[in-house]
Amino acid sequence: MLPQENQSLYVLGKSIQSCTYEPLPDSVPQELRQLVTSMLQAAPASRPTIAKVASYVDEHVAKHYPVAAPAIGGPAAARS
Repeated sequence: MLPQENQSLYVLGKSIQSCTYEPLPDSVPQELRQLVTSMLQAAPASRPTIAKVASYVDEHVAKHYPVAAPAIGGPAAARS
């Protein structure tokens, strides 16, 4: 997926034109690999909109980095 350090700009350009990419490593979550693959489609109409990408990011952050609920009697309770 990422360009090789020793890859020429010509080869990189040809890879981009032909949509030839190495897959992301297995350490990257499947959901993210699917998103990146969808973003790299040759036909612009086949790519997700920025709204869909933003929605994915919001959902991913909410799922994996939830905000802790304030403790009972914490700062939120003091304001009421």
